Amino acid sequence: MPEIKLASDDNSCVVAIVSNGEKNCINPMAIVPLMKKRGFLLSPVQNPAGMHISMNLAIAKKWKDLVKALKESIKEIKKDPSLNSNKTIATYGLTANIPDGSFVQEILRLHSASLIDTL
Repeated sequence: MPEIKLASDDNSCVVAIVSNGEKNCINPMAIVPLMKKRGFLLSPVQNPAGMHISMNLAIAKKWKDLVKALKESIKEIKKDPSLNSNKTIATYGLTANIPDGSFVQEILRLHSASLIDTL
């Protein structure tokens, strides 16, 4: 798929996909909702904008379906360029840019408390 590329050639169970960087390229974050519609949950990432998926045994068994869904999603965006945008932002790694660490600690405290409340 020439429209997208792997962000790294490292051996890892997390596969990150970014655009090919060419003019009028496919926005990988725009692929995320189209993949969800096809049964695959990929996560948007930032710097560079992209998406990633954790490869596990369940996904590995469906790799052909994953590739097919990626190709279909790209084809859908090419057919309707209005889909080549994202209405959400990737928040993965965003806390690294927050200058006040106490804010992050408070968010983590609230998150942990809400998880405990669900038990």
